[in-house]
Amino acid sequence: MPSTTRKGINKIVPTLDLGSGAVTTRNHIHWFITEYGAVNLYGRSLQERARLIISVAHPQFQEMLDEAAFKRFGSHFHYLWNSIV
Repeated sequence: MPSTTRKGINKIVPTLDLGSGAVTTRNHIHWFITEYGAVNLYGRSLQERARLIISVAHPQFQEMLDEAAFKRFGSHFHYLWNSIV
């Protein structure tokens, strides 16, 4: 999956817009692949999944996604990265 649209809009977002639909659940996604890498999400917690997905997002948007994850999961989110790499 490309991490951005042709117009440069980020496809990896911290939350879905109200009313938008999802065609699959998070439990159905094992591998997540962009042009920046591939990560195995199988068996990971929500915090671990967020960290891994951020790692393969477009570098321009990683800081924004990291801030959104920090707001959602709390301060321990930043310490999580060393335990899953």
